[in-house]
Amino acid sequence: FLYPVTMTSYTKEKFYVASSFTVGSSETLTFTGCDLVFAPGVEVTVENGGTLNIDFDPTTPITPSHLFSCDEMWQGITVMPGGTLTIEGENVSVPDDARYCKIENALVAIKGEGDGTTTSDVPEIYVNQVSFNSNMISIELLDDDFATTDIMQCLFECDGEILTKAPHQGDYPQNHILLENALNVEIGSGGNQNNVFKDIYSGIKVISSDLTMVKGEFINLVNNNGVTPAKGFGIIALNNTNTPYDLDIDSRFNNLSRGIFSRGNFNINIHDLEYFRDIDDVAIALFHFNYAND
Repeated sequence: FLYPVTMTSYTKEKFYVASSFTVGSSETLTFTGCDLVFAPGVEVTVENGGTLNIDFDPTTPITPSHLFSCDEMWQGITVMPGGTLTIEGENVSVPDDARYCKIENALVAIKGEGDGTTTSDVPEIYVNQVSFNSNMISIELLDDDFATTDIMQCLFECDGEILTKAPHQGDYPQNHILLENALNVEIGSGGNQNNVFKDIYSGIKVISSDLTMVKGEFINLVNNNGVTPAKGFGIIALNNTNTPYDLDIDSRFNNLSRGIFSRGNFNINIHDLEYFRDIDDVAIALFHFNYAND
């Protein structure tokens, strides 16, 4: 049992986390090559001035950290303005799920919870070579400026395309990444490998937010919302406000219904794409409703 939680460094240990806890101001907590099994609904909160590090252990045998639940889903990790979260798996030249740190079975695996100011402290999140599996939402960024957040070389998937743990047993996740009122989000800017999105309805949903997406691979996404399964969407972007947001997309799209779908007030730059392949409907669908867009 990890209780009470001591702000220190743990290496190659296994813990059952029965209660929610907070990493507070001036506190640092590090898990290196650890297994963390969470009780239902447990949440880890990183407050202003707190730092949470989750890493792989490079000593033989190389061991990535693994966060998951056994029974019902756990809540996930919430990073508040001024809090810092770093999760990093082994830097391998070829994608290898077994070498990545892994987060599974969370309602929202990582949430950047902004305060709407965008000018003072912001959540700082660095995620590199991490496997997200069977989460309702893997990453959610809300109400702040996320220019200092990095998401790179990650795998977003859902075993069997369906959740198997309460309270969402039998439900189909809709979005791996959700952005809402989030400024200056850049995904895939570092590393040599793509972020890969598959198995559920859409890879990324953007609501009144900026997104620069490079080195992404949206493949085999599945829409299970109808009577029969159909292909899913790569990126969905919606903005019905008078404030224009920016979409800058350079990625791959394969075996989908639509690659990129936007509706509303966006400035859009789609460039240097390697390919759209096996798209059932249209590769790019843009509906601007008389907004003056570039």
